[in-house]
Amino acid sequence: MKLGVFLLAGQFPGMTEGQALAGAAEAAVAAEQAGLDSVWIAEHHFITYGVCPSAVAFAANVLGRTSRITIGTAVCMLSNRHPVALAEETALLDHLSGGRFALGVGRGGPWVDLEVFGTGLARFEDGFPDSLDLLLAGLEQGRVAADDERSRFFRFRPVPLVPRPATEPRPPVVVAATTLPTVEAAAARGLPLLLGMHATDEDKRDLLTHYAKVAAEHGHHPDAVEHIGTAICHIAGSRAEAEAELRAAMPEWIRRGVGGYVPLSPGLRPARDPQAYVEHLLANHPVGTPRSVLVVARFLASFLTAVVVGLGWSHFGRPAWTERPTAAADGGRRPDAPDALGCDLPEPFPGPTPATDSRLAIFSATARHDFGHAGGFLVLGAATAATLQVVVPRSLLDGLGGSGPGAVITLGLLAVLLAVCSEADAFVAASLVQFSATARLAFMVVGPAVDVKLIALQAGTFGLSFAVRFAPATFLVAITSAIIVGGLVLR
Repeated sequence: MKLGVFLLAGQFPGMTEGQALAGAAEAAVAAEQAGLDSVWIAEHHFITYGVCPSAVAFAANVLGRTSRITIGTAVCMLSNRHPVALAEETALLDHLSGGRFALGVGRGGPWVDLEVFGTGLARFEDGFPDSLDLLLAGLEQGRVAADDERSRFFRFRPVPLVPRPATEPRPPVVVAATTLPTVEAAAARGLPLLLGMHATDEDKRDLLTHYAKVAAEHGHHPDAVEHIGTAICHIAGSRAEAEAELRAAMPEWIRRGVGGYVPLSPGLRPARDPQAYVEHLLANHPVGTPRSVLVVARFLASFLTAVVVGLGWSHFGRPAWTERPTAAADGGRRPDAPDALGCDLPEPFPGPTPATDSRLAIFSATARHDFGHAGGFLVLGAATAATLQVVVPRSLLDGLGGSGPGAVITLGLLAVLLAVCSEADAFVAASLVQFSATARLAFMVVGPAVDVKLIALQAGTFGLSFAVRFAPATFLVAITSAIIVGGLVLR
């Protein structure tokens, strides 16, 4: 997963336009210093929701102030831009930036922009695919024309694109999409999606599922495409404080900014209640403390699991269920007997002994051993996560994913079968983006509590009577704890 920052350059109450633009530019530079992968700049006209009217010009400025990070537009609206002119500007920035520019395009809205720039409502409603084709032809072929009947909105003779892009086969192009027709236009051309802030996880899943279907029908491999999602992330001393800050600042900004949209005809878009919209965003985005809420949730759910299982076993357990296998049942072997080859079992790890070495030497050897094993587990976790994403079809993960009880149980069972150690399971959980946060929490709570290797160990140590009772009970408690804690902490 790559992380970037999306900049609206919004003019909040009490802020000047210059302050909004300067703050966005400083945030872009800080993003490179923080090691992020990309910066995406929004474009709006005639409203204070975002005071940047040209994402391309803003990107040019930020590209000149940075040296490594990718700078993209989110987005240039093709409904009021000429696609060939936009292709020329993209090729220019591709050369001047050394390939660090990415072009994001979108359909836009039925606003007064279309009237001011002379493109009209029909271009917004029906012209997006034509514009996209001309843009891609210029960037990929270096020559573009609209001299036949296929284009309803453009008519011009063949012209070369000067300069041609330096990046082969072309600079990156992504498409902002909130509706199925736009998703279909992007999928048919194999272009990645940029998904908006207002969409829920379920909305995004549905759009991506439809994208995969259409892309496959047009000969594109949907798993090879890297889509982009946007989220509001606000950090404060507590979740309540973070939510209070956003509730205080965002409604008036949205009311003034989005309220400035002027539709070309009444009733084209219903008015959005600012306060309700803020509550919608708070419910669907990471707002809270600097510590990951998932880390806190994992601790709480794991602690609850341990306490409930312990108390339950102490109350309902029977001594007969935990008797160790007898020597006769174990083929005459004693726990301290040598192995089958007649050799003594090895020490846990070779190292110093208290009788011969100093405390520092003992500590050093133990630390090297533990860190070595921990590092190996981390590599194993990353490898497991990568393998799942490559081997398991994306369509299967999308079908199993979501936020319902089925998704929680699916990841719980996966944790039992994979038996990935607790040092590494976060890698796997983080890679399963198709599943809800609660489902991924269940994966991280179930795994350390019950998996196939623990079940085998329990059966071998205490007998089958113990394992068949203890393992299912632990699984059910861990799943229930994850659902309860997830509902309270990860809502």
